[in-house]
Formats: sequence, structure tokens, C-alpha cells
Amino acid sequence: MIKFLLIFYNFFSTKIENILFRRSVVKKNTLIKKGFEIIKLNKKLNISLSNKKEVSKNKYFKKYILKKEDLEKILNSLFVQNNLKEILEKKLGFKYNVNFVLAYKTFNIKKEDQKKGWYANHWHKDKAYSKNIIKLIIPLQKINAGDGGIQIYDKRNSRKQINKIKKKNKFVFKGTEKDLIIINPNECFHKAGNPKSKPRSQIMLQLNPSFNWTKDTTLYEKQFHLEPKFPLLKSIISRKEKLRWKN
Repeated sequence: MIKFLLIFYNFFSTKIENILFRRSVVKKNTLIKKGFEIIKLNKKLNISLSNKKEVSKNKYFKKYILKKEDLEKILNSLFVQNNLKEILEKKLGFKYNVNFVLAYKTFNIKKEDQKKGWYANHWHKDKAYSKNIIKLIIPLQKINAGDGGIQIYDKRNSRKQINKIKKKNKFVFKGTEKDLIIINPNECFHKAGNPKSKPRSQIMLQLNPSFNWTKDTTLYEKQFHLEPKFPLLKSIISRKEKLRWKN
């Protein structure tokens, strides 16, 4: 029953968003074809987690509460200073609502605990969403091999069952604070890597199609809760405000 409801929501929410929110027909590009892409930022986010309120979710995962001014700083840096607003509209044909922001650290999972789910460390797709959802992932440190970078299979491979996909087709992120990851988490299998030594710090934003570039007015408060699911349904009652661009 739950599986049917997720398929039903995914199909109809995608159709509704395409009708209501898509502004233009876009040419095929890497992001549409593969379901993920790495964008080089002009300016890295100048955000430190060292002085932020810490919320320990489990022994391998800690999230950090960003201040309201930090959230504004992140949105302005990404969408204005780094021109991400125009980049996303051109590549995908949508304007977006910023629905959720999460700042966190992940730590090495000991061998005896690796079969358990601690921080999305098993292969999965985000199912309670449309095919138009995107997530932005910004590392707050250099990510080398073994530092737990996100692992992704592209859309074509992700149409198969996970145990039928060849491991050689796996993408493992390596990069710096200027490398922003855009991913369609509904269509691409993905998982968090397991950092071998130092913890991995990063920020994630959930974006859903909208009439205008907006943010949820409760973006700060949402940090204390789980990531919201079924965003199209919740957008009917959620309060939003237009993003204020500062050059």
C-alpha cells in the first residue's frame, strides 16, 4: 500500500509541477541526462560550523543549527553571487522554493555498525518526492578519496535494481569547497560515503519547483526537524516569501 502511494504521488506531483511551474523547454544537458552534475562555484561559502548549536542525532551523525542570518548568507551566496538562479533555470526550466537546509557532519562508521542506517549510508532513492526535486550539496572542506564523499549512480543505471548495477559505473565525489553537487535524488541511487578518518562536513538544500524563487518562512525552525516529505502537498499550506536578492 505504501509503495503504491509513493508511486502515485511521484507520478501526479511530477505531472502537476510540469504543467504549473515549468517555464521553458530545455535542451538536453548533463544534469538532465545523468541526473547529477558538479558545478564550480565562483565563491565558496564562508560558513563555519564550529560556533553553531550542535544537535547529535546518533553517534555517527551531528547536525548544526544555522542562524537566520547564516541562512540568508547562504542563499544570497549561492543564487546571486554564484549565479545559481540563472544556471538552474537554464538547465531545468524551473524556478524553485528552498524548502529545507541542513548543515551536518558525518563520522566513520565502525565495521560492526555498517549494516545499520545512520545517515543515508545505504543505497536509496528519495521516494516521497516528484521527479523534479533537486538537492544541492556543498562541502565545507576538501573531500579526498576516503573522506566519505557522496556516491551516485546516474539515471540510466538507476533504472536497474541496485544489485544489478556494475560498481565501476559508480560516481564518487572528490572536490573542494567550490564544487557544488546538484542531484535528482528521486531518480538516482545515492548514498553517503563512509569517511575513513576525519569527519565530513557539508550543507544540503532541498529545492522544489515553484511559481517564483521563494523560501519557506520556517526555514530556520525546520532545522530542528526531519527533512520534509511530500512537498507539493505541504506547499499548499506552508508560508513562503520571495527571495530577496542582494548583489
